Amino acid sequence: MEGFADGGWGAMEHHLTIADLAGHTGRPAGSVDLAATKLAVDLQNLPAADLAAALRACLEALREATGCDGVAVLRFDRPGAVVESVLTATAAHAVFNPEVLTGTALADLPWLDRRCAHLRLLGLADSAAPVPGQEVDAARLAALRIPAVLLVGFAIRGTRAGALALCYGRPQRSWSAGHQLL
Repeated sequence: MEGFADGGWGAMEHHLTIADLAGHTGRPAGSVDLAATKLAVDLQNLPAADLAAALRACLEALREATGCDGVAVLRFDRPGAVVESVLTATAAHAVFNPEVLTGTALADLPWLDRRCAHLRLLGLADSAAPVPGQEVDAARLAALRIPAVLLVGFAIRGTRAGALALCYGRPQRSWSAGHQLL
């Protein structure tokens, strides 16, 4: 997993249990597992009508289950060079809007561009104090008022197609094992 050796992640909470994760999110023990299972089923059974609304509902369920301030799906263009669209679910108190990344060339986010690959987990824990190599991306996130992001890239038919991002309104001291496994 990217980031542990360079210090960009902070300490990993190996001891975290589902009950601990529930304590961090204010949800009952086991609810993250249940939410993830429900989300997987919902995503496999998306209705053809009003697909965007169904996807937003899934993202909102993921946001609530993880306790993050926003969830975004960044969809890249066919060559995987530009953020073509962004679908989000953000908390009412969130001061950021990841949708403004629409149209951004990944070359303008060099750390993400170099590392984003299928199922590769990446994290920028504090946009105000980036680790070496994250400075340009961190400055862009800080300008968007996104202090921290945990994301995983995805590919379709072998082509880099996008990323799922968990956005946080505060820097993250560490990423929980539960969030990394979700």
